[in-house]
Amino acid sequence: MNRFKGFLNKIFIILLVALSFIHDITNAAEKNYLIYNVKKHDTLYKILKKYKLFPIFGKKGYLKKTLELNPNKKKTKGNLIYPREKIKIPILVNKKLPAKTIQQKNEELQPPPPEVKTTIELKSKLDSRDVILNWDVKDQQQPLTFEIQRSLFSGTQYRILSQNIKENEFKDMDLVLNNTYYYIVNGVDSSGKTITSNEVSILYSPIFFKSLSGKLNEKKIELKWEEYDKNNKATYEVKRATVKGEEYRVIADNLDSLNFTDESIAPNKTYTYMITAKSSGVEIANSNEISVTSYKGFDIPSAFKYSLGTSYLSYHEYNTQNNTDVVLNSSVSPSFDFKYSLDWTKEFSTYSSLGFIYIDLLNSSFYNIANNPNYLFNFHLGLFYNFYKNLYVINDLSFSQDVIYKPYSNNNSLQKIFTFNNKISGGVYFLKTDSLKIATEAGYIFTLPFGYNPVSVGNGYELSFKINKQFSIFEFGSRLYYLNRNVNTPQVKSNINDFGIIGEFSVPLSIGN
Repeated sequence: MNRFKGFLNKIFIILLVALSFIHDITNAAEKNYLIYNVKKHDTLYKILKKYKLFPIFGKKGYLKKTLELNPNKKKTKGNLIYPREKIKIPILVNKKLPAKTIQQKNEELQPPPPEVKTTIELKSKLDSRDVILNWDVKDQQQPLTFEIQRSLFSGTQYRILSQNIKENEFKDMDLVLNNTYYYIVNGVDSSGKTITSNEVSILYSPIFFKSLSGKLNEKKIELKWEEYDKNNKATYEVKRATVKGEEYRVIADNLDSLNFTDESIAPNKTYTYMITAKSSGVEIANSNEISVTSYKGFDIPSAFKYSLGTSYLSYHEYNTQNNTDVVLNSSVSPSFDFKYSLDWTKEFSTYSSLGFIYIDLLNSSFYNIANNPNYLFNFHLGLFYNFYKNLYVINDLSFSQDVIYKPYSNNNSLQKIFTFNNKISGGVYFLKTDSLKIATEAGYIFTLPFGYNPVSVGNGYELSFKINKQFSIFEFGSRLYYLNRNVNTPQVKSNINDFGIIGEFSVPLSIGN
């Protein structure tokens, strides 16, 4: 009996397990679901409607079933769902799903891979004579062939240099000196899709010969260099910059020689030079770059000069009409000159000046001419040329007023006359430095009075001693002189002696180049 009861208990337990298993299978079939990957702008209503899960609302609606599968959404009633969030969507086994449901399910379970974009990174460098381009291709999906484009303008007017290149490097040899070039590279795949690189630019200014050298020689800079190509005749162009790194200025062109002397330099400056070789007028090569510092001191290439002086004059008058011969002396006679000078080169300059002198003659034993002052003017044009180291010449042309006396009996007749004078002087520097010059001069004077016929020519000479001192922004000089010349008219032959000292103050218009 006990054995029979134990057998019945075992059968009962087996039946309970079987019933539970059948219930679970039925429940799983009824509550089957898929995983949905939420997209942008999705709502639960749109998702359920997409899968035709009706009714959506109500106690038996699929919205309630969805919230039961996603307990974390119950608090918000499903109103807060986010892109890329995964939620469970209930689907009945016998429910007819829209087309591609299974495929959509798989896509949603596996998010799509991120898009991969192929890029080309272009670089450039200047070789000894060529521009070398190389590039890296990142995230390359399939083999590419490359196309090289070049322009003289950024972002526009490109032209194709080469196509169907398989390597990642290109050498551009068809170039013009001192041009800036812009490059891009296009990669083309088998389908014809084009990928464009970044733009690079480069100034084509290579160094072809490194033999340029220079040195300072007194107040000039001497340059020399070796021939660029012994097999091909070239001419040379000298370029100079007053500030390193700034744009060069051409100071000499079409040179056949291998040297050049720059004489147009200013003191206390550093000049930078480069030589360019040219063939048939086209620039083909650059030299190395050098810098040379000029001399110490101050130059006044163009200046206004103010002169203030005093002199003592003596007139020896011989009157041919009444055969009188007398010497007339003046008191101290002040003079003032206003001069403009201009240096064309370091050796050659010109000047023009306008001056005045006040003469007050003393009492004479023969003529009653006391208290008879006279204001005389003079106008000068001149040139200065330093022809050999410490030697120079000056040619001075002047148009001046002079006085002569034509007495009748014991009465004087004062007359102002105009004369033309040409003075040619030679000078030598005893001392010549950057800021101090000491020199002596000797000159011949030719004098011609106007308004007389026949004309009698007068001659004369002048001796002088000069000192000039240059300071930072001005120049000061002094001149001690003695002058003797003749003024001959039909009535009077006058010999004029003039000696005195003149101080000169110069203010520059500009300093240096």
